[in-house]
Amino acid sequence: MSLPAARRIGAQAALKANNVFRTLQKVNTPAGEGVEMTTLVEALPYFGLNQLVDCASHFGQRGRVIGPVAAEIAAEIGRRLRSTDAGVSMSQNLNAKEVTTAFYAFSKLSPQMPEYRVFYDAVADGLIERRWQLEGMKAALVGTALADTETRLSDALPAVLQPVLQNLSQSEKAREEISVDELRFLVHAAVRLPNLLSEKEIEALAEC
Repeated sequence: MSLPAARRIGAQAALKANNVFRTLQKVNTPAGEGVEMTTLVEALPYFGLNQLVDCASHFGQRGRVIGPVAAEIAAEIGRRLRSTDAGVSMSQNLNAKEVTTAFYAFSKLSPQMPEYRVFYDAVADGLIERRWQLEGMKAALVGTALADTETRLSDALPAVLQPVLQNLSQSEKAREEISVDELRFLVHAAVRLPNLLSEKEIEALAEC
């Protein structure tokens, strides 16, 4: 295939992907209604990371979504998160804000589908590897998403919450600056930790 022909095909695929993205963003209930699955699967490799995150966020805001559509989006995000395993540049991966937005949004969907686990496990692996620097509300939201979806409570959840709890235990400034919402999410997630909170951690949370 000649280079001009390849460019034409690439441009057509990108245009089709953009049309699919616009359909996914329509204010439908459930979200994703009207999307042809074959077309979606063909278009997803041409979605940008920001478009995938926008889809997840939109699904979370709507609360209800066409299950197979959400499953394909989750699988694509999961593939992007694991892309470094295949030697793809780190630039293909989500940053801390994007992964927090997408993961928390998917955790709010009902009903939860087994297919989402591809995405959830990829997030958990990244958390164990310390791929993202999660602080403040990001850590609280990711912790809540892990707790609510019962994802890797034995390893990923402690990896997210223990640094936060340790900081609160050691820093009066951190206890003074934590917001009410952040504290609420943090406590919600902390009750699902595999080990009981220490007396010092409990006292720190009580002083916030």
